[in-house]
Amino acid sequence: MTALGAFSAGDVLTAADLNAIGTWTTFTPTARFGANAVTFTQKYGRYSVLNKIVILQVGFIGFSYSGSGQLFVEGIPSAAYQKAPPSGFTNPRVGFASTWNGGAGVGYEGSAYYTATDGFSFTGSGVGVWTNTVPVTFGGAVELYATLMYEAA
Repeated sequence: MTALGAFSAGDVLTAADLNAIGTWTTFTPTARFGANAVTFTQKYGRYSVLNKIVILQVGFIGFSYSGSGQLFVEGIPSAAYQKAPPSGFTNPRVGFASTWNGGAGVGYEGSAYYTATDGFSFTGSGVGVWTNTVPVTFGGAVELYATLMYEAA
């Protein structure tokens, strides 16, 4: 089977080549607030690479942690991560995120951006960088979802 992006003029596409386009791969994302690891009741991660376009989704429910700081989502497989933003840009937005606090009935939306590690962080209009207490106090009833789309390295 020919790898996506490796086709040359005159190549013949097989059924296996066509069926592989857009397949989803699961992974286990991690998160932290500052330097403090976070555990979850439930979490998921998945991505699809279409030529050099990556579509990535993560979800977390039931945050448990000690300490505080900026929220970072990491553990993104290298096949689905671009190590640095395009030259001349800092923190370009590559997707959207949302939180939902079921106990309080409050939700917020924001955007996701690259970080210096293998992951991303979040910011929201009017609230700034997301932390363990912004835009919500992340705890047992809080959900976080993010969808990103960007060019692979």
